[in-house]
Amino acid sequence: VDSTIGKHLVDIRVRVKDIAPDAGVKPYTIKNINIYPSYSLRRDSTLRRLDPLKYNDFNIFDDRNTFKPRVFDRLVFFKKGELYNRRDHNLSLNRMVNIGAFQNVKAEFLPLDTMNNNQLDLNIFLTPLKKNSLSFGVTGTSKSNNFVGSEVKLTQTTRNLFRGAEILEISASGGFETQVSGKSAQNLNSYSLTGEAKLTFPRFIVPFYKPSSTNAFIPKTITSVSYQLLNRGSLYTLNSFKAEYGYSFRENQYKEHILNPISINYVQPSIKQRDTVALFDSIPGLRYTLQRQLIIGSNYNFTYTNQMDQTRRNNMYFNGAIETGGNVWGLFTPKDNQGRRSLFDVPLNQFVRLEADFRDYFKINRAVTWANRLNVGYGYAYGSSTSLPFVRQFFAGGSNDIRAFKARSLGPGTFKVADTVRFADQGGDVKLMLNTELRFKLVSVLYGALFADAGNVWLRKEDPKRPGSEFKAKNILNELAVGTGAGLRVDASIFVIRLDVAFPVRKPYLPEGQRWVFDQVSFGSSAWRRENLIYNIGIGYPF
Repeated sequence: VDSTIGKHLVDIRVRVKDIAPDAGVKPYTIKNINIYPSYSLRRDSTLRRLDPLKYNDFNIFDDRNTFKPRVFDRLVFFKKGELYNRRDHNLSLNRMVNIGAFQNVKAEFLPLDTMNNNQLDLNIFLTPLKKNSLSFGVTGTSKSNNFVGSEVKLTQTTRNLFRGAEILEISASGGFETQVSGKSAQNLNSYSLTGEAKLTFPRFIVPFYKPSSTNAFIPKTITSVSYQLLNRGSLYTLNSFKAEYGYSFRENQYKEHILNPISINYVQPSIKQRDTVALFDSIPGLRYTLQRQLIIGSNYNFTYTNQMDQTRRNNMYFNGAIETGGNVWGLFTPKDNQGRRSLFDVPLNQFVRLEADFRDYFKINRAVTWANRLNVGYGYAYGSSTSLPFVRQFFAGGSNDIRAFKARSLGPGTFKVADTVRFADQGGDVKLMLNTELRFKLVSVLYGALFADAGNVWLRKEDPKRPGSEFKAKNILNELAVGTGAGLRVDASIFVIRLDVAFPVRKPYLPEGQRWVFDQVSFGSSAWRRENLIYNIGIGYPF
């Protein structure tokens, strides 16, 4: 066939083979839809003898009333009298698997009499997961405003809480971040403790509207409340209370949307040092960090990834996020005598925050992967705020970021915090970061890596106490920090433990013309090693 002739169209004729069995070419219709929501082989005969509960087109055989009947409206796409089709078959199976309530799912289609009619009975056998379970996890984090690099998490899960396949998760987690630098002669350790309760409903719950979803993935409505204690050694602690209400849904296996129309975050700081004036003078920007903060807003995240497809030579990941704070509440909250908008005597933060994170993983061969990341962010604060609230700022430096610099110590701009400060916490409104990493297998579960990181953060408006902190597009490349290094990883699939050693090759805080420091690299010099080598310990890959 030559499709270049004419209008680039060809005729295709499809003919069923003569040897195809009659039952295979006959269209069948669905007669009875029988559902067994608490099925087990041990109870098979007992369940089949029950009088079914009739609900819409379904016959439900369950003497335990495990699930509310309306749950199956969203799981089973077949209707009585309809023709059997493979699309409804696959959709129903995928929904029952993805709802997270069943251990085993089986759909059985039984012809009533293949010779005399064309009807099928559909039997659906569902074995529920255990009502309660306890899980333990070890994770690493790599988002731009995560303050702690790795954490352990204990989660209690209760399924089918209200007989509607709901899931209640109550978790407690502890996180840590460790960097070792000879310059300060002390480890930079910080930790967090978090408690969270999250209730997930396997459907959209929208006031005055009932949206429908007909793809293979279950839409979810999620409510959550959490408390986090963030400890910065002997300097200060942050107490963060957060509540959210929102939705999570997938277009397909690659695309996910998360929308939280209601997000409330209250931050209460606690200063450990009595001499706060000396503390604020030693760490510029810390005074703003240790203010009470109230954020009432909304956020939206879109994620695309094909990393689950291991047959691809090139895998990608993209996450885009937008968050607003105080925009609606600011319309109804009057200004005080200082021109600030406050709620319950706490300043109301007003801002818009944008972030994009793109990652690419190229398999050079089975043992070598080239990983790259581009992370950009921009925040615009208005009203009585001149900068993003601390818990929404961008940071540079750390074990999952630009590894040749201490955690959150880089920037903003060409400003440099004193080396004697343990927790610099220099945030910004604008961020640009690029990472490239060559990962290769050494032996068994031991992997190596060579990497380079570049980036910085800036303030949208100059801070007089931090000269050089203002963002100017023309100066971006000239104010980037660059670091490089090597690492070892123990990758046992279920967990990854990582040690990266890095050193800077470009320092943006040095005078112009002196920022590249290749000529100063001297591994044989103990003084150079103390001044420049940074040891990063983490769980999970940096990206």
